[in-house]
Amino acid sequence: MSASSAMTTWIHLVLPLLLTCIHSVQCNLIVANGTNIVKIDTSNSNIQTVLYDGLQRAVGVAVDVAENKLFWTDVETGSIYYGSVDGTQPATVIVSGLGRPNGIATDWITNNIYWTDGLFGTIDVAKYDGSQRRTLLYGLSNPRSITLDPVKGDMYWTDQYTETVERAKMDGENPQSLVNTDLYWPNEIVIDSQGALYWIDGYYRKIHKLLTSGSQPASQVVDLSSLSTDAMFGLSLHGSTLYFTVWGDVAGSVYSVPTSGGTPSLLADDFSDKPFGLAISDPAVQSGTNNGCTVSNPCSHLCLPTGPTDRSCACPSYDDMTLSSDGVTCTFADEFLLYCAGGDGQIHMLALDGHESGRSIVVDQTARCVALDYDAPSGMIYYSDVAFREIRRVDLNGENSETFLLKGIGIVDGLAIDQLHRRLYFTNWNFVYATNTGEEWARIEMINLDGSNRRRIIESGLYRPRAINLDVQNGYMYYTDWNVHPGIFRTDLDGQNRLVIQSQNIENPNGLALTPSSIYWIDSHYNSDLDAVMEYSDLDGNNRQEVTYNFPMKVPFDMDIANGKVYWSDWNETAIFEGDLTTGNHRKLVGGVIDAMGIKYATRSGGPTEPVDDCTASSCPICVVGNAEENAKCVCPDKGGKVSGDNGQCTEPSSFLLVADVMDIRMVGLESSDRYGYAVVQAYEDDNIVAIAYDSTNRKLYWSNVHDGTIRRADFFNSEDHEDFYNGAYVIDGMDIDEANQMIYWTDYELKTIERMSLSDVDGSTHEVLKTNLTSPRAIVVHNGYVYWTDWTPGDAKVVRMNINTKVEEEIIQSGLQTPNGLAISNKKLYVIDGDGLKIIRTSLDGSNEESFLTGRFNHGYGLQVVGDSLLFTSWDDNAVYLANTQSKRVEKILDGLIRPTEIILIGGTGGCSPDNECSDLCEEVPGGYHCLCNSSKKLDEDMKTCITCSDTWLVTSPSLCRSQCHVNADCTEDVCNPDQYRCVCKGGYQGDGSSCTECPVNTFKETHSTANCQNCQAHSSTKGYTGRTQCTCDDTYIRDSDGTCVLGEPLCADLTKPNHGDLLCGYENTVYKCVLQCDVGYMPAPSQGTQFICQSNGQWHGTTSPDSCVGPRSPITTTTPSPGRPVFTQCPDGDLTFNVPPDGDTVDIDADIRAEDGNGNVIPHEIVGDNVQIPGTLQFSDQTKAGIHVRVKAGDGEDVVWCEFLVKVRDPHPPTITYCPPEQTVTTSQTKVRVYWDEPRATDNTELDSIITDRESGSEFIVTVTNGVETHTVTVTASDTSGGKATCSFDIKITHNQEECSTLSAPDYGALTCGPTDTVYQCALHCRGRRVPTGEVDLFQCIDGSWNPDSQPSCSRLAPGSDISAFARFMYEDICDVLGDLQEFIDNLQARIMDHGLCRLRNSQVCTADSFNVRCGKNGRRKRQAENDLIVELEIKISNDVNDSPIEDEEESFDLLETMQRDMNNTMDTIEYLVKNGSLDLEINGEVIQSDPNSFDVTEPVWTCFEGHMTTTDGCVPCPAGSYYDQSMNECIFCPENEYQTEEAQLECDRCEDGTFTEGIGNYRESHCLTPPPETGAFPLVIVIVVVAVVVVLLLIIIVVVVVMVKRNKKEAKSKKDTEYARNNEGFYDEIDDGKKPKRLNTVKVGKAMYDGGECENPNDYTSLEDVKISEYETLKRKDDNVARSEDIEFKHNDLAAANTFTGSTNGTAEEKV
Repeated sequence: MSASSAMTTWIHLVLPLLLTCIHSVQCNLIVANGTNIVKIDTSNSNIQTVLYDGLQRAVGVAVDVAENKLFWTDVETGSIYYGSVDGTQPATVIVSGLGRPNGIATDWITNNIYWTDGLFGTIDVAKYDGSQRRTLLYGLSNPRSITLDPVKGDMYWTDQYTETVERAKMDGENPQSLVNTDLYWPNEIVIDSQGALYWIDGYYRKIHKLLTSGSQPASQVVDLSSLSTDAMFGLSLHGSTLYFTVWGDVAGSVYSVPTSGGTPSLLADDFSDKPFGLAISDPAVQSGTNNGCTVSNPCSHLCLPTGPTDRSCACPSYDDMTLSSDGVTCTFADEFLLYCAGGDGQIHMLALDGHESGRSIVVDQTARCVALDYDAPSGMIYYSDVAFREIRRVDLNGENSETFLLKGIGIVDGLAIDQLHRRLYFTNWNFVYATNTGEEWARIEMINLDGSNRRRIIESGLYRPRAINLDVQNGYMYYTDWNVHPGIFRTDLDGQNRLVIQSQNIENPNGLALTPSSIYWIDSHYNSDLDAVMEYSDLDGNNRQEVTYNFPMKVPFDMDIANGKVYWSDWNETAIFEGDLTTGNHRKLVGGVIDAMGIKYATRSGGPTEPVDDCTASSCPICVVGNAEENAKCVCPDKGGKVSGDNGQCTEPSSFLLVADVMDIRMVGLESSDRYGYAVVQAYEDDNIVAIAYDSTNRKLYWSNVHDGTIRRADFFNSEDHEDFYNGAYVIDGMDIDEANQMIYWTDYELKTIERMSLSDVDGSTHEVLKTNLTSPRAIVVHNGYVYWTDWTPGDAKVVRMNINTKVEEEIIQSGLQTPNGLAISNKKLYVIDGDGLKIIRTSLDGSNEESFLTGRFNHGYGLQVVGDSLLFTSWDDNAVYLANTQSKRVEKILDGLIRPTEIILIGGTGGCSPDNECSDLCEEVPGGYHCLCNSSKKLDEDMKTCITCSDTWLVTSPSLCRSQCHVNADCTEDVCNPDQYRCVCKGGYQGDGSSCTECPVNTFKETHSTANCQNCQAHSSTKGYTGRTQCTCDDTYIRDSDGTCVLGEPLCADLTKPNHGDLLCGYENTVYKCVLQCDVGYMPAPSQGTQFICQSNGQWHGTTSPDSCVGPRSPITTTTPSPGRPVFTQCPDGDLTFNVPPDGDTVDIDADIRAEDGNGNVIPHEIVGDNVQIPGTLQFSDQTKAGIHVRVKAGDGEDVVWCEFLVKVRDPHPPTITYCPPEQTVTTSQTKVRVYWDEPRATDNTELDSIITDRESGSEFIVTVTNGVETHTVTVTASDTSGGKATCSFDIKITHNQEECSTLSAPDYGALTCGPTDTVYQCALHCRGRRVPTGEVDLFQCIDGSWNPDSQPSCSRLAPGSDISAFARFMYEDICDVLGDLQEFIDNLQARIMDHGLCRLRNSQVCTADSFNVRCGKNGRRKRQAENDLIVELEIKISNDVNDSPIEDEEESFDLLETMQRDMNNTMDTIEYLVKNGSLDLEINGEVIQSDPNSFDVTEPVWTCFEGHMTTTDGCVPCPAGSYYDQSMNECIFCPENEYQTEEAQLECDRCEDGTFTEGIGNYRESHCLTPPPETGAFPLVIVIVVVAVVVVLLLIIIVVVVVMVKRNKKEAKSKKDTEYARNNEGFYDEIDDGKKPKRLNTVKVGKAMYDGGECENPNDYTSLEDVKISEYETLKRKDDNVARSEDIEFKHNDLAAANTFTGSTNGTAEEKV
């Protein structure tokens, strides 16, 4: 025994005997109290000591009393801490980086700690100092508490998700469930010295007991439900006393209760609201001293006891050592398997050359790993995480775990490493929602292991690429593909020259493995009833065979082969297998692997590290080794701005095309044969690049990201370093650069603007808005002092240009457009691409001389560039870029496999056909050079220059594709030999050059479209004298043989009669002789006549012909011409007889001059055949008589009958009469449109009235185009009868517009306003820039009757994260409820499957629990049919803010956290959708597989839980800005009312202004907005005016009196009387004033205050009843001043207020004039 072991034995055996039961040492209870660790004397609970304080959330606690060691877990920090029982040692982190460490226990004999991790579903062990950590169990659901019996080598734990009590040996072996009933929240568990287990259920609030011997079932110790309704957590045991913790709303408590049951006793109740774990500090409790590790411990690392005398040696997990063959020593394995346990998110290493008992070790922990490979030279594992959409790497020993690739990574199902050339290949696919419907993309990429030289090698023809494998020595790459065209494929190592290895009977090819002579694959056949199969073939796909060994496979995923053995993973078997390909023997290497994914056989040495091939001495950035068919190739990386030149090196192109494609900007070189689309800019998955521009002077690339409203830029040849150029935009659809003036111009669809900015601007000071109030601006081009742009407003699409200096604009194309997307100018011509119009238009720069190209040749074109005769454009629907020529009409696809290409930019691009070009036939100029073309019946050879002969085959296409008009007997066709080549070609039966076609001569023929001349008929055949035939007819007695020749044969039937105006084409068809009727142009087979006539075996024709078998469209009506001596009609109407009805009736009298004579000139009788008309007689107007009645008149009898035939028609020449036309109307409105009604007009007609139509219906809305004026709309009424007669009348609608103007709104910080009239009102739309949103979600302000609604200033608030974000994922299992039986069993299995997949674990957080599930049978609301039998699953995902428990002040940091939480939510939902759609959540119940509906997945809108003072939106939390407060009941930010203000954001109330002050409106955000009213003297000037007026009146009266006295001086009595009356009247007047009835003086201060505070003065009638107070004028003025004050941030001055009130006292003039 070692000295250390002896000392440990002495401590545990001797020390307890020396100690007395001193409570402070032996009988203390340790409490994990969340933020601190507390020690309680169990005999005197008043004695409490805080051992450790300032913790985050301590949950589990354990002690080794003898060694004075204290351990606890902290779920917030994800760490395990070490301290001392007496609190003298400082707290030290010994294990970190955990998920959610819950329970912890000590093996005080072996000095190991054990703990559970609820997030990762694991149980781990480590030494006391945290070293040599090993994961013992993984794939658990939610392990909570753990306790140990280190003498017997057993460990016990509770699992809160599976609601069980579990047991296993302390090395992790033999796990089993002990209790699975009467549990819900099993929390802490303890064991006594007799082997009795006790645990507490926090939900049921009960303590149970179980004897581990199994002699008795579990029994209840005590029911604590009457003690408290709160949850219970901790449990500890000391002797016969149990201690437990109870949570509380305010404070938690600790109780004790006897193990025999009884009444609990309160020990302490002043803890936090949630006291957690408990531990007893008493040496007597830890009395055992020996186990298998003390008896014998030869282990080099971990010794794990499994019994009193048994033990297991184990190696640390996060190291690359495994147990050697001696079973005790940890060594570095040379041969091992690496595999992904996707459900646990773990990468495992399993030694193949170690001890049989050696278990796999965990190398790294992630969310959901799928594919992996090992790079032996660096000792690193590369693997994909499909949950976080990244490729990661980690050392084999578990260190240096890091993200390798994040940008542009979707779902990576396969990856492979080229160790020789230090390169990683991987498959990559995902969805991107650039439009309303998601676009799916897929590709295979490669990248150097140092992160450089990334390149996409396959982008087209892929759907769901999965496995990938490399044969570097032979220069090939192999991969599998799912979905649309499943198969196994081979390419060169650069992705070129694809060969289909297997495609027949392939459904779900997963794994792929190579041997020197064969390729192996496994097909899970997951989507069918077929069994999974393992197959192989030669490397070229030949000699396909099935591996017939009975290998266990249900849903195999990946495979690898080494040394004659095959290794594979299987989802449903949850295992890793090994099979011998020679004998068929097999074994399960590892079981219990949840979602076994990628697997890789590896050796530590890994093979050669120095390449010896044709790339050894290459200086190329990416040298790809060749193969038997191809030499080594030099290809260039996506970034860097270089292309593969014809010299085999990467060079900078002088002519290239840039294409915006959602997350990328692609570059296509135009000078060399390299037409690869280099992704020179790669953005993140949620970015959306639309517009691009290139500054060739400074070689800077600019692009718009409509996701966040920014313009970004980068050095074109160093595009990795992006920078924000301008972040105040919204949706930029078009950009252009004025190189001469170094200005960038753009359109903003959301802001409805055209803006510009200097390219050298660093602070936005040169930013300028050139044009506002546009409708739907998109493309933009700057040229010679003009800016041109498109507007795609539906129904009003147009192209506009504006002089930049004068701002004068004109609409240059006003019609014929639907969706003008792209603009280009070349050679003084303007080009427009119309997306929905499916055409490209060319005009002069003023819009004249319009012509169209390529009509109908592409789908939804967007971007456009022009050089010479070449058009380059993008197509949304085709996901491609095209090159077309306006002269040859040739169209070529130069780039495909894109997602949704938008704008394109052409740099350089001039080309030409020099006299020394190498084309053998024709040369066509293209951007950057020229293309060779071929004459008809030829095609280009592989050198793309020499033309070789091919078949003369043409396909008829659109006439617009040919450059000239085709002959009537020719069609516009496409050359099959040279696709995209178009010309006019004569039809079958004609020959010529297409512009002129002549019939094939007699006895010649031409079958179909071709450029060849007509051929002579073969022997024994002819055209029967006809020309223009497509085939020859065998001569009589000859029939056509199977080879097409005419051989001797005898038809049985007589010849048919040849018809007039037609022909019969007769001959043998197989062994049947038949004739086909062919009528001449303008004639058709008679209705009763067939077109095919078959000679029957009885010698009779089936069908006959006659001379009248071909008839014209209509035979003319004729008069029979008699022969001499026969009767004759001497009078018969010549042509039609027409009669008009009278104006007041609908019938007319008819008659006709008809006379018949015999051969001697005597009149003979005639009669009208039929009873439809009588002559003479009457006819009524009708549809029949209007069209004409056929009259047949007969004379004579027997064979001497003659006929007179003609038509009688009745017409109504009289128009209808309008009996009522609505009168003129006058309507007054303040809106921009008004609905007007009128009585319907009425009309009559003498025959039949057809319709009464008004060009505007009653109730129509009339648009008002004038402001404060009158405009007239004329409505026209048209009455029509069935004869086409029309009568009209009209009436006027006069609309008087009378609208009070609103004040001007000021744009807020971080925002912009776009204002203008709509159909109804004048309104302003608020657009917040960058990371801001409209405050209170108010983004529209409407001017109604002179006031803004809402009556508040526009404001933008920042978005911030809350405490968490939650959403529901929904999917279903269709039509299964009635067959499930026990629904709860299904629910339990489903929940277990979801938990097993790790969906509820995200980094160090739990995003869902068992309570997050809602499973029900019923009708799914998304399905149209009744589906009560569907099983609907709703899973709540909650992403918590683990960074801050309060709002973050730093705006950048706050928004970064917001985006992280949103990204975590999206990634989690994407993973769930992925699992639903690929069948990972299918379950097997009673032997039957129950499949989830892959199309049923749905996600609800996310809901944020916001911090106090924040409003909840779907995009995040909005702190209520200054000037507002948060109303929790309404979840709104409410502006501070009048007389209140708020200077801070995120507040719950506003502050009131001091007494005697008031505010001028709502939403006040400064205390200075509380104003002091002006003094009463403010009305003094008005008093002076009144006094002056009164004096003037008195003086005027005096003058009048004097005049009267002078005139009437002789009438003293009258004068005296007048004076007396005057005095009496004046006296009465003043008496009335003195009686208190005089008018009150206007108090302007009170008026002003009342108008500010909403009329809160004592008596508002004091001013509101006075005519002189113009309230509306004052309010208008006040709002204008208000806006000025807010925009300039100044306060109202008292004299301004007084002046404003003074203005309101005048009734003359407008408010502006008064100012």
